[in-house]
Amino acid sequence: MIYKLKALKLLLSFCFGCIFLLSCNDKKNEPEKSNYIEAKINGALWSPYTVSCILLTDTTYHFRIVNFTATYSGKIITLEARDNATGNAISTGNRSFTSGEAYFGYANSGIPYHTVSGYINVEAVESSSQLISGSFDFTVEDNDGNQVHISDGRFKKVNYTAKTQ
Repeated sequence: MIYKLKALKLLLSFCFGCIFLLSCNDKKNEPEKSNYIEAKINGALWSPYTVSCILLTDTTYHFRIVNFTATYSGKIITLEARDNATGNAISTGNRSFTSGEAYFGYANSGIPYHTVSGYINVEAVESSSQLISGSFDFTVEDNDGNQVHISDGRFKKVNYTAKTQ
């Protein structure tokens, strides 16, 4: 009987130890990021100071563009994606430079670059709150052929404004 109690005590101690270890989590409860863009510029993490997003509807030429502009420390990233939704909604899905549905801009201290390749993927849109989330990746080149790769780009619940012209 004593051995059974010792074995039971040892088993319970082991179970409580496992539960304790499994309940410990290194991640702290951080608030969800919003109105946020980040990317890696040639491998270095970059997060802008200012972010803006405009859904532009042109009634004369009948097109819609979602335009992001992000700036920090002399660097400007611009993302443009064609859209075919209506009203203040934005379509989800992937748009690429090669298909002519996406355009990208990058400038560093006034040096302009032109797009070589890239994509933007609109993953989620909350039309009623005018929030958009997704990812992007692109490569640009200056006039001397120097390339810059913008990778692991993410935008999370960025507020957008709808404008008509």
